Amino acid sequence: MKFSYPITIIDDFFINPNEVVKWAHSLKYETDPLLRYPGVRTKNLGEIDFNFMSSLSKKILSIFYQYIPSRYYVEAYFDSIEKNKYEEGWVHRDPADISFIIYLNHQYFKNCGTSLYSLKNNHIGVPDPRPFTSLKSEDFKNKTISTKGKEARQYINSQYIKELDIPSKFNRLLVFPSPHAHSANLLDTGTEEDRLILVGYIKDIYSDTTPLKRINSIFPDN
Repeated sequence: MKFSYPITIIDDFFINPNEVVKWAHSLKYETDPLLRYPGVRTKNLGEIDFNFMSSLSKKILSIFYQYIPSRYYVEAYFDSIEKNKYEEGWVHRDPADISFIIYLNHQYFKNCGTSLYSLKNNHIGVPDPRPFTSLKSEDFKNKTISTKGKEARQYINSQYIKELDIPSKFNRLLVFPSPHAHSANLLDTGTEEDRLILVGYIKDIYSDTTPLKRINSIFPDN
C-alpha cells in the first residue's frame, strides 16, 4: 500500500512538556462508552482549549506543508492506561489521513512505544477484527485480558510482520499515515506511573497535493 505521508519522529516536540503533563493530570478522564480502546481519555482537546488544539495541529501540519491547508479536521486526546491491566495492543488502522502520538511519561522501564506493521499475506487481505469486537470490549470493561481475548489478539496480530518499533521517549512525537497498520506495544511503563500519551488524528485535509506526491513530482523515477 502506498501512503501519502511519511513516518516522522521528532524528539523534544513540546517546548514546555512538563506544563503539558501538569495540565493533562488536571483534566477529567472517561471510559469510551463504546469500549473501543482500553483505559480512559479526556474530551477532545479542541473542546477544552481551542488555542492549544489549533497550535498543536498547525505545528504538526507544518512538518509537511509550508502553507497550512485552509481546511482540515483534527481531534486529539490525552490518553491514560492503568498499569498492569491490558498487556499489549491490537494491530489496527485509523480512519484518518494522519495519526500522531506524543509520549508523556518521563520514565519507561518496558517497551510501551508503538510498532508499525505490514501484512504477511497481501493477497489474502486485511484480517477482519469485527468478530472479536464484543470480546475485546468486554475485556476493556473488566480491565483484564481473558484467555479468549488474548487468543483473539494473538490471532489478529500474528497475521502481520513488524516493520518498525518506536520507543516511547518522553516528549517524542510520532506521526504516521493512519492507514498504516500499527499497535501499541506493552501497555505498561514498568514504573509506578500509568501510561500517558497525547493521541490525535487529522483528516479531510484540503490541499492540492501531499508530501509524498510532491516529492515524486520533483524527482520521478520512471
